[in-house]
Amino acid sequence: MFASCDTKHKEFSPPAFDKQINVKYSVVQDTFLLKSPREIISFDNYIVINVLTDNNNLHVYDKQTGDYLGGYVTRGQGPEEIATWCESLDYNKNEKKVTVLEVNTNQYFIFTVNDDPENLLTFDSKKDFTENSKEGIERPSNLFIIDENLYLLDSRVYPPSENHNRRFSLRTEAGEKTSEYNDFSTDDFWAYTGASQRVSVSPNRMKLAHATFYGAVLETFKIGNTIDFIQEKLFYPIILEDKNNMSSIPTDETIQGFLDICTSDEYIFSILIGSKESNNKNISVFDWNGDPVIRFNTDIDLYNICYNKEDNSIYAVAMTEDYDYMLVKFDISNYLAPS
Repeated sequence: MFASCDTKHKEFSPPAFDKQINVKYSVVQDTFLLKSPREIISFDNYIVINVLTDNNNLHVYDKQTGDYLGGYVTRGQGPEEIATWCESLDYNKNEKKVTVLEVNTNQYFIFTVNDDPENLLTFDSKKDFTENSKEGIERPSNLFIIDENLYLLDSRVYPPSENHNRRFSLRTEAGEKTSEYNDFSTDDFWAYTGASQRVSVSPNRMKLAHATFYGAVLETFKIGNTIDFIQEKLFYPIILEDKNNMSSIPTDETIQGFLDICTSDEYIFSILIGSKESNNKNISVFDWNGDPVIRFNTDIDLYNICYNKEDNSIYAVAMTEDYDYMLVKFDISNYLAPS
């Protein structure tokens, strides 16, 4: 058992996977010219990777052949271009929309997914949910399209305030807030912000998973007319050094938690390190109550993962022993039924 003074002496217990399987990967693309990918998603016959390369932010590959199909979301100053770089990559299969957040301006770019693989994404619109109040600036870090008139927003107030903060909210197209959830499982504010957190919404848009990179706290929520808490799992304590309430940094005792997560309608897939040193050769699977289901042990370092329902497989950005990135696939159809 672990305890941390930063989380009011809550008790932590590492997940116990009764079922562990060694799995082999197959190579989708080993001539991978992209460096340090940020995010990866997969739908239909495509793999989409978020990394700024050759002046494009999003890069599309054929999941079967590994062929490069083109770059999208150009960097620039134009009305349909990203001025800095983008994060919070998401796909809504019902609306056939891809969304990304432009860092610094906090504007969300929405793209329509076309049937033509040579012209897969076209610009649709922009959304800006940034708000100013007496408590500070409410800045979004993730946005998910729930349906054609409803958005799930993940945002925080900066500078952080003990009594006034934000977390998840449902917003209409016009920006009206219809529901919100502002509690945190622990009091480590900076572990729930920016690059320190991992967030995923299920493909049916009915559930939300949140995980921390520092320590390992996994929370799940139900999305409907309201945002309802399902469960919290405190796996590893969050140990960070506070820097005058303006940021937190890891220490020599900091445990690395969830490197990445993605979701299906039934499961939460993750790369869970669970130690002070990197150990990212696994895909750890949980149900939506946060209970361990199965751990797939691999023989390669994984950095980003995504689930594709069409072939019930996990696609991943991996790194070879020569420090080259490549795209790999794990077929999990023998172990988990598609949801």
